[in-house]
Amino acid sequence: MKNGGAYEVKISCELQHIADSTWFPRQINFEDQVRGAVRSTEKLSIKVLSMNRLIDDKTFGLAGLPPNLFVAFDAFARDPNKPRRPAMFWDGVEVRKFKPSDLHADEELMKKIE
Repeated sequence: MKNGGAYEVKISCELQHIADSTWFPRQINFEDQVRGAVRSTEKLSIKVLSMNRLIDDKTFGLAGLPPNLFVAFDAFARDPNKPRRPAMFWDGVEVRKFKPSDLHADEELMKKIE
């Protein structure tokens, strides 16, 4: 895929047969080029452990994480015409909007933010 200039991205995908009629990527290769010179490469290998089976809800939950963690926030500059998303905070029970008083919940958290 070229953007009309000196930058080119190459992507290739090798498929694997999983079930009777299911094909899924085995390996995906990415290559970025600038003016014909390779700038970066990435190789993603996928091992299918299961497919179309129920997954325990706990797999995607936050239970077990220590409390007083930022779990989502805008770390990078965004379009100034769009509102910033609120910082989200895990208090050990639920994810909620961050409050300034949360900074006093944990000395280690204060050190990470500063």
